[in-house]
Amino acid sequence: MRKITTLLTLSGTIPFALFSLCLGLKLYDLPMLGSVKQWLGTYAVVIASFLAGTHWGQHFHVKGFWQNGLPILSNIIALLIWSSSVLLSFKFLMLSLSCIFSILLCVDAELYKNNFVTRSYFNLRCFVSLVTVSTLVFSGYVS
Repeated sequence: MRKITTLLTLSGTIPFALFSLCLGLKLYDLPMLGSVKQWLGTYAVVIASFLAGTHWGQHFHVKGFWQNGLPILSNIIALLIWSSSVLLSFKFLMLSLSCIFSILLCVDAELYKNNFVTRSYFNLRCFVSLVTVSTLVFSGYVS
């Protein structure tokens, strides 16, 4: 896998870890930034939406069920992300997004099993998803 992709993907976990750490330390507002919950929630929504969008884009390069299934599934996930962000309290938003990130990883697992994504990409997604889901669960728990 290209180094820049790996670097960007791993760097994407930094806000999850930092904001989760802040909440664990009971730092709910940061100077010049404001609400840690708002920053974490918004960032998680953006990243989850981005991943759902990548699945939509992948449907152009796959065959069989996934050719039609990916754009439908990615749209359903995007709507779940959006409605969760509007309707749920922070604690339940973190739980919802944890489930959504897990579902997105399951989709990638199926794509990997069908040889549509590489082993290195899937391994990276597993690690990053573990960090992301763990920090979201922790953040929901401590808030």
